[in-house]
Amino acid sequence: TPKITPKETEHKITIPLFQTDKQMHAKYFGYRDVIGENIKRNARYFLGDKELGPGKVYLTFLVSMDGDLERVKVVPEKTQANDSLQKIALRSIEESSPFPPLPSDYQFPVISYNLLIEFK
Repeated sequence: TPKITPKETEHKITIPLFQTDKQMHAKYFGYRDVIGENIKRNARYFLGDKELGPGKVYLTFLVSMDGDLERVKVVPEKTQANDSLQKIALRSIEESSPFPPLPSDYQFPVISYNLLIEFK
């Protein structure tokens, strides 16, 4: 009997290095990377095996000192994705919260990030 393997849907989701409005010390890069991996993992989970096509969703969000998500929004003029992908991108950030607390020596009450999530 021939072995039949199920077809697996492989979505590629990338999050290029994302930016903050503050000049970051090298030790905050690890914090940024943890946030990015959590968001990417959630995006894969929420996308599942849906075939929604490719797209790029550009978002901006604020994280408080204690790691709570203060605000998140899609930046429409920089986004090239359907409504479903935009909802998945938003939800992937919302469900990643709370994030780890910011390092205690961070000097601002919040940190803002600009993030691009690419679905391929």
